[in-house]
Amino acid sequence: MPEHKIERFDRPTAKKMREAINTELASLEEYFGVTVNLGNIRYSDDSLSVKLELRVGGDPEEHARKDWEKNCAFYGFKAEDFGREFTYALDTYKVVGINPRSRKFPLVAERVKNGKQYKMPVSVVPF
Repeated sequence: MPEHKIERFDRPTAKKMREAINTELASLEEYFGVTVNLGNIRYSDDSLSVKLELRVGGDPEEHARKDWEKNCAFYGFKAEDFGREFTYALDTYKVVGINPRSRKFPLVAERVKNGKQYKMPVSVVPF
């Protein structure tokens, strides 16, 4: 019988599963030299599913830069705007990505003082 047997899936269990899966996937990233991104987890009482994306190369920032260069013009940005800082709501942020599948908040920005990433509308950027 397993040491940590799961009786049903709920929010805390899904969080624990994400941590365990990320830990196991880290060795695959290193071994194969790929970047692994564990997407949204969906669960019901008796099942759990997750989107898993693997990308060639091990540098997530380089992937974000490539995505930015491919999609930035659709939002009125230039390729050089990646990494550029701006001020919003009295905080300084840095452009670190773009998510073209998000209609309302496609811009991914990192707060400079704590490194946390936020999704934002394009309209908050002054350039």
